[in-house]
Amino acid sequence: NKVTGIYNKQILLKGIEEPLGKFLVPFLSQDGFVLSKGQNQLPVATRFGKAGNLICNEVVVENSGAEQVRNGANFLFNFSNDGWFKDNYISDLHFYYARLQAVENRKDISVANNCGINAIINSNGSITSEKKDKSSTLVSGTIQPNNNISLFTKYPLFFPVLLITFILICLLTFKLKTIRNR
Repeated sequence: NKVTGIYNKQILLKGIEEPLGKFLVPFLSQDGFVLSKGQNQLPVATRFGKAGNLICNEVVVENSGAEQVRNGANFLFNFSNDGWFKDNYISDLHFYYARLQAVENRKDISVANNCGINAIINSNGSITSEKKDKSSTLVSGTIQPNNNISLFTKYPLFFPVLLITFILICLLTFKLKTIRNR
């Protein structure tokens, strides 16, 4: 019966939740209603472990989940309001990105999404429970908190640097072969 922690949304939708330049779609908002980026991005401590939170579009930004895990999250939650995108591909997209977040960060994730897919996804990407409905839904399953940190989460630039190194080695090898053939 008390507030144990607060997480504030960090990534606002451009043009909808925060102005894009001076443009703001009046999307079910009141005059002058503009959101601001939240101040707290730490996971919320629970008796089961630390819950990392990804609100709506934050699930599509790979660094959002990784940041929660680097800050100690043992499992993740994704809350979305897909009522805006009812019967649209975006609600499915939110679900697929949540699944990627689970695998990338090796954390179980619970997806609570009105007018979209509600699910529990294991850290290996397998779906424990899933339901898509236009009305209220209930999914149940077990989330296993863990302290695992994936290579991606620990070293987010590892794969891009590895790819660039590989490309440079290939280019250098190709150039050396071209020089030898001349």
